Amino acid sequence: RAATGVYESRFAETCSGWDHKTHITLNLSFTEGTPTTNESFFSSFENKNGQDYSFAAVTFRNNKRIESYKGSAVLDKRGGKAVYEVPAADNKKPGRIVTLKLPLGTLFPAAHSKLLFDKAASGEPFYSSVVLNGSSSVGPRVQSIAIGPRVEASGDDVDPLLAQFPSWRMSTAFFNLNEKRDIPNSEMFQRVFGSGVLESFDQTFTDFTVSVKLKRLRWIDPPSCPQS
Repeated sequence: RAATGVYESRFAETCSGWDHKTHITLNLSFTEGTPTTNESFFSSFENKNGQDYSFAAVTFRNNKRIESYKGSAVLDKRGGKAVYEVPAADNKKPGRIVTLKLPLGTLFPAAHSKLLFDKAASGEPFYSSVVLNGSSSVGPRVQSIAIGPRVEASGDDVDPLLAQFPSWRMSTAFFNLNEKRDIPNSEMFQRVFGSGVLESFDQTFTDFTVSVKLKRLRWIDPPSCPQS
């Protein structure tokens, strides 16, 4: 019936890769009147070579853990594989190890974003690829993205830190890789800046939509790395 919350994201460059952390809190109201709070934490690290990736996620509902896992993934000339480590619910029994094959052409998030911005800058209207970011326990997803024309910043409609970057309106349809269906699992309509920051987005699920608006932005200083 209603949803409010906060989405916090930290994306930092290191000398060897990209460190990403998110924290999402959603307060949900349902028609029967029972309020629910969902809280999720996610972290990942992507090597700058675009071939190695690690991730971890945990989700709580009303302060009770309902899902947690960690994993790693590698890409090679034939595709690659992702390994998920899922602990037992009571932490007393051995957990599960799930191995997934990744098809040739799979991308990790930072590499995917770079290619997406290259496509947008060259005026291509559509880009589709398989992306593994680890935030979904179902594994990699197909992201089919329609790219609109470049949007020019005007007046005070965006954060001044973003105005120096080009931006595009995009719509993304997410499909689970191994499901054969014509209707996406979810869709996202967003304004994306060339820095990778989303100024706003609407994400539509089966029977509801969440609208998100950028409230605060802070730049992180780049690392001081040895010359090599």
